[in-house]
Amino acid sequence: MSAAEQLDRLLRLLPKLEARGPQPVAALAEELGVSEQTLRKDIETFVRREHPEPAGYMEAVTVTMDGDMVSLE
Repeated sequence: MSAAEQLDRLLRLLPKLEARGPQPVAALAEELGVSEQTLRKDIETFVRREHPEPAGYMEAVTVTMDGDMVSLE
């Protein structure tokens, strides 16, 4: 998995969450054509950003995972 592939998946994921609200990880993974494990890793990487502002500042973006559901606020 390359960083570019991961970024591509996240850029496709975020608008889906914004438009539809909380979604099951399984359904999103299927829609994006990846395993649940891969999508969970992508989300965890995004949520756990090691640098406070890795690619510029994004105010008011919160991605949360609660069990099998993922949401964007």
